Amino acid sequence: MPKCTITKTIDEITRGYATILVLQVQKFMKKLMLILLQNKGIARVLIRPVLWLHNQCYKVATLCAVALNNGTHPKKEIIQYHKWFMDHISADDYVVDIGSNTGELAKTLSQKASMVTGIEINEKLYRKSLTASGSNLKFIHADATRFSYDKIEKISVITLSNVLEHIKDRVDFLRSVNERVNWVDSTKKMMLIRVPLLTRDWLVVYKKQMNVEWRLDNTHETEYSIEDLEFELQQIQFEISSSQVKFGELFAVCKPRQN
Repeated sequence: MPKCTITKTIDEITRGYATILVLQVQKFMKKLMLILLQNKGIARVLIRPVLWLHNQCYKVATLCAVALNNGTHPKKEIIQYHKWFMDHISADDYVVDIGSNTGELAKTLSQKASMVTGIEINEKLYRKSLTASGSNLKFIHADATRFSYDKIEKISVITLSNVLEHIKDRVDFLRSVNERVNWVDSTKKMMLIRVPLLTRDWLVVYKKQMNVEWRLDNTHETEYSIEDLEFELQQIQFEISSSQVKFGELFAVCKPRQN
């Protein structure tokens, strides 16, 4: 039997079993819902394991989606967060991308900005980013709160894409970066911030109330409400000048507070 025929047959069998499994799960869930509606005690016993299972299903769904998308998380195409950052910088901006990871966002920004510098504390991620370096794009392996910004061009924009939620002392971090950066114009500072929202779904808040893991990533020190970010920015005399919520993430343009 030809190899392509064997592969096709295996796929058909797999889909058949998957369909049967889905139908069985649906039947089970219907029965379970009827039981739970009639028995509060069972619901009390099951709630935490079910919430835990919800987390595991989310992780498995993510892994499957990445595998089907050739190793790239499909959320990048769906959220289009690169576009949001691009829309908020100009051709004459000098950008520092703090927590630049493997350099993907910095590389995109370099297509528009005059100069982009990525700063990454993780050496492994920094080394991966070096392949993206260009004439107006460079990467530095450093702690952004200790780096001497006199070594690079004056900065007009700081980008923080999914960075703050990983930091324990966020106000100290923001204050340190704001004070150490060599700004082009101290009256026209701008930070472009992207963070995950705690309020992205009622289940997230409920998991937290039930003392079940509620974070998207267990390396997160926190996840935000808009008020949380506003409070942290107020401590360094910044404010949100405009914001947008997309797929459970907060995108905020932050500038010095106007007295």
